[in-house]
Amino acid sequence: MARLLFDSGSQKSFVRSDLKQALKLKTIRKKKLLIYTFSKRQPEERIYEVVALKINSQIPPYQSINIEALASDEITGADIYANINPRLIQIILPASCLISDSYEKTNLQIQILLGADYLYNAMSGEARKIQKNLYLQPTLFGDTLIGQIFNPEDMKQMCALHVSSNAIQNDLKSLWEIDSLLMPNESPEMKPSDTLCNFGKELTITNNRYECPLQWKSPKMRETLGNNFEVAKKRFANLEKRFNHDESLFDRYNAVMKEQIQAGIIEMCSDECFIGYVMPHREVLRDSSSSTKTRIVYDASSKSGTNASLNECLVSGENLNPNLIDVILKFREHKIAFCGDIARAFLQIEVTKSDRNYLCFLYYKNCDKTLPVTMYHFNRHCFGVTCSPFVLAATIKTHIKKYKEKHPLAYEMLNESLYVDDLFYGSSTIQDAFTLSSDAVSISKDANMNMRKFDTNSKELKNVWLNSNSDIETNEHSDNHLKVLGLVWNNLDDTLGIDLHSLLSNLNENECTKRNVLHTAAKLFDPSGFISPFLIRIKCLLQELWQLGIGWDEVFTGQIKENFQNWCKEIKDLQNLKIPRYYFLIKL
Repeated sequence: MARLLFDSGSQKSFVRSDLKQALKLKTIRKKKLLIYTFSKRQPEERIYEVVALKINSQIPPYQSINIEALASDEITGADIYANINPRLIQIILPASCLISDSYEKTNLQIQILLGADYLYNAMSGEARKIQKNLYLQPTLFGDTLIGQIFNPEDMKQMCALHVSSNAIQNDLKSLWEIDSLLMPNESPEMKPSDTLCNFGKELTITNNRYECPLQWKSPKMRETLGNNFEVAKKRFANLEKRFNHDESLFDRYNAVMKEQIQAGIIEMCSDECFIGYVMPHREVLRDSSSSTKTRIVYDASSKSGTNASLNECLVSGENLNPNLIDVILKFREHKIAFCGDIARAFLQIEVTKSDRNYLCFLYYKNCDKTLPVTMYHFNRHCFGVTCSPFVLAATIKTHIKKYKEKHPLAYEMLNESLYVDDLFYGSSTIQDAFTLSSDAVSISKDANMNMRKFDTNSKELKNVWLNSNSDIETNEHSDNHLKVLGLVWNNLDDTLGIDLHSLLSNLNENECTKRNVLHTAAKLFDPSGFISPFLIRIKCLLQELWQLGIGWDEVFTGQIKENFQNWCKEIKDLQNLKIPRYYFLIKL
């Protein structure tokens, strides 16, 4: 016999882990959830085992219900019981009632929580009013009292739980959150100064380069981490097949590896007993990049069996980047605009030696395809590891603070307009723009980082860059269409437009499903609201699909299909949209 709690406030059902073990319930899959608790704006991410079980009633006619529940060590730490005198129950309830609970205080723990996902399947009839604010609800497990039988002010404990699943909601999130003009994860609870202070204690300088450890959730997390070697080995075997099929792919891949070995970014591991984590890797081709066409990405979320992945053992840290909208607004304030970026920014920060074996991967010895596969590790923080964005932002924030008094204007620019590794700013005069860009290069150089690929809307400023003896490296591959935080900047006519490349290359107006509508709409990024009247139409269409109860992959027809296809045809017209970058442009 198990004690069960009905909880319409919980979106999921739970079963205690000790009951799971006692019943020998098998794990059918695992599910990642975001758990919200009171006073917390940010959720806690947890991974639960999902089990299937059948709950049988002990009350005639002995009905049952099949459910899937999440296994948890604890459901509630409180002693859950109804504060009702059992003798009072006998007075107010009809004699024919089969009560599901004795309503007596007990030491038995709640072992099953039936949430909103199955709660109403367990209801077997309509609730009957017994007296004011008190109802009798028939269920498969007997009649249950709902409501008040005492003064609410006498209540001493309450329980509530809210969970959130993050499956298809990613597209929904990207579609709607930009309307708030706030970046994801931004919260009034954040205290960047405290975060930087704590991070600064770990940050050191070795050989003129910043160095810090991985950001572990706790020191014990290393013990829960599987080495992932077999998974990485299989993934590399698949990569080898692609190498054999496409020799040019191997050449590009190998060139990146050789370059990173020469730069000291990666190196072969020693032959000592290996304790660490091995990341699978693959190529990503970037046609839009003017420098690195082939990028190697590492999968630190990969794991074997029930072992944790590296990313599950690390904290993501605070979002220290400036607000996206603020950066764009500042970029549009100045008559003379310029931009630049830090070359391979993530790879410029050393990893503490004790953590390098947790950033391992497999590749050919000495980059020679005829030699055996061996183990390499990163000496630097790499992209794909969950804490790397925080490490980069925190390192830059800590570094530029040194120049707050000596170069106050450059500090303000880098602190408020450097987004990850991209700088977008400007000035009212050529001299000021040159000074700011020169200071940005100098300050970055002091951190062993290379601020380069500068471009501008001013031919005069570009000539000053080229003819000066400064270290400013200009963008020689510019086609006058530069990406600026999701927008496209034509620095020839100094206008901003919408980036439609990804959307147009994947547009399928004939796939009339709610999934495709959402996927299509989410690819349009418009942080400044240039095309809000156009975007609101697809959002209203999505709303209509929900109101009609259309499934994710159900094909819709009729007028709503016509509206969607017409909207898709109009997307190409957005290529002609040009908004002046400079706010105060006046034509006489």
